Amino acid sequence: MSDVIKSGPLFDGKAGDSIHRGIEELKDRMAEIARDKARDIQLARIRVEHSGAEPASLHVMVSDTNRMVTDNHAIVYGPWLEGTGSRNETTRFKGYHAMRIAADETQAEAGEKAEEILRPYIAEMNE
Repeated sequence: MSDVIKSGPLFDGKAGDSIHRGIEELKDRMAEIARDKARDIQLARIRVEHSGAEPASLHVMVSDTNRMVTDNHAIVYGPWLEGTGSRNETTRFKGYHAMRIAADETQAEAGEKAEEILRPYIAEMNE
């Protein structure tokens, strides 16, 4: 008969905690990256919110998270700046598409950023 000794982060619960903290930081950081990209394109007041807040005129959901990058609820011209308003159909200005571009660029960088952000949490699990 053999005895199996179970020890380490997988067995003492530390791995699960590391994963949870890493995923939460990843969600926050990816939302902040999308916000910064939108700000670079458009000088509106852009912020990160947890979804469930009242709907904004513009927003980008960070996939599979409860993070939402949104313009200020008070900005009534947000859809026009984005290019999704009814005025865009009747004027030459077709919008900056800041939210769409920010979402696309953030998605393209997600794998690389996730690896960078999660690296210290994975190291914790290997201690």
